[in-house]
Amino acid sequence: MKREQEEPFLFDYKENKIAPENKEKVDKWLENAKLNDDTKIHSMDIDNKYIYVYAKRYSDVLVSYQRVLKKGKTNSVMKANLKKGNETDEIFVEVKYNPEFCCENTVIEDSYEGE
Repeated sequence: MKREQEEPFLFDYKENKIAPENKEKVDKWLENAKLNDDTKIHSMDIDNKYIYVYAKRYSDVLVSYQRVLKKGKTNSVMKANLKKGNETDEIFVEVKYNPEFCCENTVIEDSYEGE
């Protein structure tokens, strides 16, 4: 009987949550991000395990992980794709990822149009 191999943890994300060990640092960063009217999208990476994204005027987010081949080398990309919303919308996301597999690059886009 063939035994199925368990897949390793790659990433997970939660909306409006902060890991307890990051709370103080993220609360301070988030407060400053909310006060900054010039920039709509803010992100912060903590300890190569977490990415936090706060965005004004966006109503939803699609988070994905991708492995790409570039010049013969494999790279991994974490992507947060934001859906445009109205003036009062905002989104805050915590992405936890496994640094063993992810992520040489982080991309934040605003082309998500899904439901």
